[in-house]
Amino acid sequence: MSALTGVQGRSVKKLLRNCCLVSMLACLVACEQPTVSESESFEPQLVQALSLAGLDRTVLVLPRVPYPVAKPARLSLVDKSLWNPPSMVDLSQRLTAANRDGARSAYAGRLLQLLELDAAVPDWPAAGSGDSASVPDRQVPPADWVADAELVTALRNLLHAEVIARQAWLDASGDPNGEALQALPDLLKDTLEYHGKNPDKFRFLNKAWHRAGANQKLDRVATAMTGLLAVVEHNLPVLQRMSSVAGGEWMTPLGKVKVAGTGDDRHTGEYRLLIDLGGNDHYENVTAPLAVGNVSIVIDLAGDDSVHWDAAAGPGAGLLGLGIWVDLAGNDRYSGGSLGLGAGILGAGLLWDVAGDDVYDARAMSQGAGQYGIGMLFDDSGSDRYRSALNGQGYGGSGGFGVLVDSGGDDDYSCAGAFPDLAQRRINRHDRTHYLSLCQGFGFGIRPGISGGVGLLLDRTGNDRYKADIFGQGAAYWFGLGLLVDAAGDDHYEAFEHAQGEGLHLGAGLLSDQRGNDHYTGYEHVQGVGKDRGAGILYERAGNDVYQAFRQSQGAGLASYGVGILVDAGGDDRYQAKIHAQGYAGRPDPGFPEEEWPTGILLDLGGADIFDQPYTDEVTPAGRVQNRQGVAIDYR
Repeated sequence: MSALTGVQGRSVKKLLRNCCLVSMLACLVACEQPTVSESESFEPQLVQALSLAGLDRTVLVLPRVPYPVAKPARLSLVDKSLWNPPSMVDLSQRLTAANRDGARSAYAGRLLQLLELDAAVPDWPAAGSGDSASVPDRQVPPADWVADAELVTALRNLLHAEVIARQAWLDASGDPNGEALQALPDLLKDTLEYHGKNPDKFRFLNKAWHRAGANQKLDRVATAMTGLLAVVEHNLPVLQRMSSVAGGEWMTPLGKVKVAGTGDDRHTGEYRLLIDLGGNDHYENVTAPLAVGNVSIVIDLAGDDSVHWDAAAGPGAGLLGLGIWVDLAGNDRYSGGSLGLGAGILGAGLLWDVAGDDVYDARAMSQGAGQYGIGMLFDDSGSDRYRSALNGQGYGGSGGFGVLVDSGGDDDYSCAGAFPDLAQRRINRHDRTHYLSLCQGFGFGIRPGISGGVGLLLDRTGNDRYKADIFGQGAAYWFGLGLLVDAAGDDHYEAFEHAQGEGLHLGAGLLSDQRGNDHYTGYEHVQGVGKDRGAGILYERAGNDVYQAFRQSQGAGLASYGVGILVDAGGDDRYQAKIHAQGYAGRPDPGFPEEEWPTGILLDLGGADIFDQPYTDEVTPAGRVQNRQGVAIDYR
């Protein structure tokens, strides 16, 4: 008890020394600071853990930088998550509870609104014969289609919606005719054709991207995307009733339109609108023209399809515009290069696969990835396999939102293997080559000048497997926010470093698993870690779980003001680590002020648990303080 009292005394002095800094921070951002929520179920235990080390909730308030940092592209939800890290747990529960009934466009809007991007679904009118804005009315469709009034009406409705959506994107882009935007198609083409191993190629470091991104009104881009998807959904019943339409193409002033029947077809090239009514089809580099303000829609109603792309934009890509790809049924295989499967770069891209056991295999910036844009991938059912090399599976780059939602099945996610980690400090610690991932709910900013985005991977049910290497699984870097939320199932998480609920260098990360007997494996900086003014949380709501790591993990705060929290709310659990873990605070580097000590907390709220970490005191209901501001409590 006397040792604890000494810790408390030192902490009180530290808080007094910090008083001026905290006051200055409050003055700088008082207008932005949200009210601290007390709705988290573990709030009383969190306060108790802090009090054991002589602390209070003020140590959780980040970023603790007494001057503006990386304001360009800053998203409001990132600031709120840093100010109150446990609020990320509440957010994960709201994301899980979001109503999926009804239209998928409305659900997409709900998710984006929860991520604090206003994305109302507009009520766009259908195209009428006298509507001058509906350009295709001036052209005659193929003779075989004219007799089918429902088909022609559906096509005109979809093309009319593309006209409205294109204008909405142009209005949101700031200066569509400016040099900054007009130079970007060539830069994107270079990225699409790149097959090297430099990750910077996919970070869009050219200043033109950031000038254009700063002018974009992303809420309007989101509204254009949800509006376009709503029109697609409204016309799907008509298309689903058709079975004997003659295939053909219609060249309109907007671009090429194609309708294919129920045979096994092969599609290739650029289309404004492509509809395939069934069959086991092959799509090869089916895309929209890579130009400012492009808009495209692809709808496949049935069949086991294969989709491939390499030097063109991939399915569901919105690059400098809007792209929607919908597949209603079949076991499909999507494989190819980068920038596809729900990717938005200065635009919005969405891929929606309704049914089937599907395979998604891509390189970089794919599977729900956005930078100065919105990328969304929805898979409604089936046991699916996701493979990505970098920046995918729910990736938010600067000013962007990347969302992947899988609603059913036993799924397998893997991300790594193509881009070796070249950071010398990490290489010196490791005994073999490791690879960058930046996947599975990852938010990434460009240090030191540009804030990161929001990346979300939401898996609603199934026994799933997640594999990453360095950076991933609910993690973030430099004013980014990364969220991996798994609602149910016996899941397995494997990563090496900077993963499984980690916030690094002013980032905020959360891994929230809400039900199931789960297994976590990592090496270091995993399982609820905050480093250098970052906040990371791993939250386990229920189940008998196993946590395995080597060091600086399992509720660890590292470097200046880092905040790391691991909360397991129930079940018989096992924690295994070798050193500096399980409620640990790592001393800041020499030369940093003493008052910048980090905070690490492990809370197990119930169950018969085993803590395995050599040379440390037992974790009991009374709590254990480790390295001054590392606290672990087992409530049993």
